[in-house]
Amino acid sequence: MNLGVLGTGWITERFIDAARHDKRYNIVAVCSRSMESAKKFAEKNGIPNTFDNLDAMLDSGLINCMYVGTPNSTHRDNSIKALDKKIHVICEKPLAANAQQAEEMIKKAEEKGVVLMEAMRLTPSPVFQAAKQNLSRVAPVHKYVANFCQLSSKLTRFHAGEHFSALSPETAGGSIMDLGVYCVYPMISLFGAPTKVIASGSLLPTGVDGEASIICQYPDMTAVIMCAKTCQTFQCSEIMGEQGTIEIDQMATMRETRFVAPKGQKEVLRTSDYENDMVYECIEFADVVLGGKKESEINSHFCSLETMKVLDEARRQLGIKV
Repeated sequence: MNLGVLGTGWITERFIDAARHDKRYNIVAVCSRSMESAKKFAEKNGIPNTFDNLDAMLDSGLINCMYVGTPNSTHRDNSIKALDKKIHVICEKPLAANAQQAEEMIKKAEEKGVVLMEAMRLTPSPVFQAAKQNLSRVAPVHKYVANFCQLSSKLTRFHAGEHFSALSPETAGGSIMDLGVYCVYPMISLFGAPTKVIASGSLLPTGVDGEASIICQYPDMTAVIMCAKTCQTFQCSEIMGEQGTIEIDQMATMRETRFVAPKGQKEVLRTSDYENDMVYECIEFADVVLGGKKESEINSHFCSLETMKVLDEARRQLGIKV
């Protein structure tokens, strides 16, 4: 796995650290908008080759797979450039700026016969898989309540007038896209696509959502999702059924999952093996590519596309152009 990374933000650095836990990866190149940024990042992270042009990195012959860690609005174009050259792509969440773009990316990957996988770190985690495997213990399920409300460290500077891509409509930012995706994607993985989506929330001066609540209806259950960049939660997320409850400790990290009996007795099902939970997505991506599979069964095209549809509908209902 000769990997090139696109983007030099903290998330790319964390991905590189995760990939180095898997000896199948050889991180050979980094591409940034400026050569100065690329060289600084490469020196810090021990990467031998630097580029300030994506086409140049893709045509270099150095890489056969690429990680996309750029703003949401650029995911489609950057990924399609690589897929067109038959380079496998693992792209940061959310997969695209909207469902239409996600469909284009998936179609291109299928056309070229290469892997496209969303870098959703939660679902390949053994903590999530343990929750999924124990659903029958609480069945039938009637409630899924997931929250990811994290007070942005940039909020004060944002209010003072600074620009941040995570809070900008031009880059498809906002709490739904940045944090809500962590709640919606596992929901789709567990229960499939909802029959109805209802959303409410409040917008920041830039026009993106600062916080939102999303209700997703299923035939026999309701999912409630809360996300925010303007306040903080410390609550776990829950899957509630007639025979008990499954708790997931913090959707942001999924450090532990527990089974809770109707009378409150708790049983730890699984804890995480790594401090850097992006390791699991790296392992999954390598397994899929080296196993000659067309796509991941865990982080599937279906999950990515149906997640984008929910994110789109929620944003539309808040008056956000998607």
